[in-house]
Amino acid sequence: GYIKTFGCQMNEHDTQRMLHHLAAEGYVPTYDASQADLVVVNTCSVREGAYNKAMSEIGRYRERKQNVQIGVTGCVASQEGEAIARRFDFVDFVIGTDHIPQIRRATHFSRHRDGAFIASDFQDVDDYHFADTDILPHECMVKAYVTIMKGCDNTCAFCIVPLTRGAEVSRPAF
Repeated sequence: GYIKTFGCQMNEHDTQRMLHHLAAEGYVPTYDASQADLVVVNTCSVREGAYNKAMSEIGRYRERKQNVQIGVTGCVASQEGEAIARRFDFVDFVIGTDHIPQIRRATHFSRHRDGAFIASDFQDVDDYHFADTDILPHECMVKAYVTIMKGCDNTCAFCIVPLTRGAEVSRPAF
């Protein structure tokens, strides 16, 4: 599988989580999209440039659709959900930031059978768990992100975080 990541360190962290889930399904990471049977575009909607690049990246895979499964994840997936599946009718799944573990189920889903698999809404604060975000001890990495909170409850006019990451949830202290 190939994942192209746009945006901030949270998206980089989300990509690492997706790679973990995909490995459990037997996927092997590749750095060459032309060699992949699964392509995921992990999107950013905070910066206009990153958004436009991600949309262009998704469009590039229209011609390869017969040979590859295509997914869209990240902030744009959270924000636009079904609109992404309508705009890019060849996309197999759209998964928002609160549903990264769903990537395992989505890879078994066929658009030709049922339309795109979409999981883009936000989980309720009481239902959100951080358990699958821990760094796994067998992964040898130079750096790692540990999420202690996600989202935001404020509604600042200049900030999009509540619309792309949902309500504020903090990891329990103990």
